[in-house]
Amino acid sequence: MNQEKMKSSPSDMSTSPSVMQEQKMEMFAPARIGDSYCVSPDPALQFVFAMFALMTWLGTIVPLQPDAMFVTGFLQLSLGIAAFTGSRMNLRRQDPHGNINLILSVILGFAGGLTQIAKAYVMMNGLETTFHSWMLSTILLVGGLYMLCFLPLLKEAPAYVFCEHACVCTGFICMGIADILSVALLKHIGVWFLFVFAILALYQGVSEMYALHGKKIWQGPKMPFHSAKNR
Repeated sequence: MNQEKMKSSPSDMSTSPSVMQEQKMEMFAPARIGDSYCVSPDPALQFVFAMFALMTWLGTIVPLQPDAMFVTGFLQLSLGIAAFTGSRMNLRRQDPHGNINLILSVILGFAGGLTQIAKAYVMMNGLETTFHSWMLSTILLVGGLYMLCFLPLLKEAPAYVFCEHACVCTGFICMGIADILSVALLKHIGVWFLFVFAILALYQGVSEMYALHGKKIWQGPKMPFHSAKNR
């Protein structure tokens, strides 16, 4: 009798609590780093980048006072740290998209946050006429053009993801040119592109969170040049 109790078939072992727990962990954390599992940070990153874009949009549409600008700069820096951490996680998970996330964390987080703090400082000390954010403008312009080169890599993605990437690139380019040439209208056009990017990024973040739980929500059509063999 004891020997019979000790015997167990492979099917019984597969349903043991420890094995089931391990299978559950693999489902929610497909990538493993060393001795620990690493879940995809993409849902959180999409939220962070959407907040970046919304703060930039709001700060342009509604002019901020120096104290509010100062706080916004520190918020951007804190979000930049979160975005940088998530980007490194993506790179360690061997996700190539982590490179784009890393670029966004530098442009929107660190460069944008430090520029906001510097601008608030010169305004508080009556030095506004000596400040020009042309360094940030150059980063925005070059970053937008650089990321635009990656757009063909998204031809297999849903149309809204393709448009999301195109919007953030266009927004960066417009804002960079607008600041360098002092064209206020072009800057407003650029931040509205960032607003559209923020909405699409939030939807993508929700979609990715559902995907981590094995569920799928509506993703819309593919791009017209999407390969027929992958449909």
